[in-house]
Amino acid sequence: MSDSLLDDDQYFEPKVNFEWVKTLFRKDFTYNDYKSWPEDVHAEIIDGQVYLMAAPNDRHAHIQMEISKQLAIYFTGKTCVVRTAKYGVRLAYEESGLDKTTVEPDILIVCDRSKIINKPECQGSPDFIIEIVSKGESKKDLEIKRELYERAGVKEYWVIGQTKLHIFNLVDGKYTETIKELTKDLKQPLYEFPDCIVDFLLVAEYPLP
Repeated sequence: MSDSLLDDDQYFEPKVNFEWVKTLFRKDFTYNDYKSWPEDVHAEIIDGQVYLMAAPNDRHAHIQMEISKQLAIYFTGKTCVVRTAKYGVRLAYEESGLDKTTVEPDILIVCDRSKIINKPECQGSPDFIIEIVSKGESKKDLEIKRELYERAGVKEYWVIGQTKLHIFNLVDGKYTETIKELTKDLKQPLYEFPDCIVDFLLVAEYPLP
């Protein structure tokens, strides 16, 4: 995910009231805050803390479109559905709106349709998540979100970096990690759906920034 917590290495110019921006250093935000924000704010809440999200670059958008297209074709007519950002996910859903985590994964798969049908966001954990790392953001996806998704019981989590694919599979409540090189020959199946194979040819061909 293309995002940052007011990082110095990221340029972000919010088009919102500065007084609102100053409140972002609080650490007790909930979904009720999230849904009240101005429409031009693109941010996530993780454990009550706000992470502002920069606009994705073209490589990020290309990878998101290419992989979500492949997944959507496979899951057409099946129970599970594919969604992409900017679709919110409330990992620890509370009807009161006091849950303190709402994220916007780049790509997600949800097999329990009751979590999403006629809902403004996914109310509970997806089965599968992909995050695409942008420059300077590997810690967020490989550490903070890895721990978050593991805790939430997301069965499989992929992180697509500049040159590597990190695959996390949930085994006895803990993630095991496999790292693969992003090459034109890489064809990676999903653990829960072994006949769903993602072809990384067009991902690997895209020039790095």
